[in-house]
Amino acid sequence: MAAKKLMLSKLLAPEKWGDKLYKIDNHIVCSVCGMAADALVLVDSARKVAQHHYYTFNESIPLERLVQEISTSLHYYTQYGSTRPFGISILFAGYDKVKGFQLQCTDPGGNYTAWKAHVLGANNANGISFLKEEYKDDLSLDEGLKLALKAMCKTLDSTHPKPEDCNKDYKL
Repeated sequence: MAAKKLMLSKLLAPEKWGDKLYKIDNHIVCSVCGMAADALVLVDSARKVAQHHYYTFNESIPLERLVQEISTSLHYYTQYGSTRPFGISILFAGYDKVKGFQLQCTDPGGNYTAWKAHVLGANNANGISFLKEEYKDDLSLDEGLKLALKAMCKTLDSTHPKPEDCNKDYKL
C-alpha cells in the first residue's frame, strides 16, 4: 500500500489525524480516502470488531469478515434519513491462513469487492488503467513497491514528481 499525505500549507501545524494508512490488527492494514473524521470513526470501529472477534473466538478475524462488518455499517448509514452517510472508501489488505493475502475495498454505499491491485482517490481511473497494463501475479516485493509508486505517480495532480519520472525505476 502507498498513500500521499496532503500538505495544504507549510504554515499549518502538523495534523494529529492526517494519516492515510492504519494498522487494524497484526495481520490487517488499511488505507483510507475521504473525510478524515469519518476515517477515524471507521478505523476505530474496525479495530473494535477485530478485538471483539479475538476475544470471542480466540483467533484473529478473517479479513473478509471484518470488511463485511464495516460494509454493513457503511450501508446502514446510507439507508436512514436522519443520519449522514460516511464519505469514505477504505482499502483493506490482510492475510489469513485460509485465503492467504487479500485486498478488499469498501465504498460509501456499503459495497465491498476483492481486488488483486486497486487505486482509491482523485484520478483513480488513471491509476487503475495503469495497473491493468502493468500488474502481474508473480511480482516480487521490490517490483510491487515500484509498481505502487508508479501508479501513485500517475494519479498525482502536481508537477512533482514530473510525469516523465513515472517511467523511471525508483530506489527504495
